[in-house]
Amino acid sequence: MTAELGGAGAYVLLGSIGADQTVALAALQAWQAGSQFGGGGATLFMLGLFAAGVFSRALPAWLSWSALALGIAELTQFGFYASMLALLWTAVAGIVLSVGPLDRAPTGRADLARPPRA
Repeated sequence: MTAELGGAGAYVLLGSIGADQTVALAALQAWQAGSQFGGGGATLFMLGLFAAGVFSRALPAWLSWSALALGIAELTQFGFYASMLALLWTAVAGIVLSVGPLDRAPTGRADLARPPRA
């Protein structure tokens, strides 16, 4: 029910600009298809964060794997709830990354040559 109400805003907007001759019909159809099939922007974002975390270790492992879980959950019937959890995930990730250890980034040429500590 909530997902249908959330999607209603896009249809109201499409209906109000549908009679406008300056908007291409293909653009209206693309917007309608994107709103009907979920758009996918948040899903791609979460899957990209998962890839960045796993393959380049840009994020802690638990943040990376939870991003994968949320990205997949956004493709299911519980996508609305997953998108709400993604907002919470973003807040938690921002806090974790901002208060994390400062010794991760190399500060000079000697630090670049030294292997990272385990």
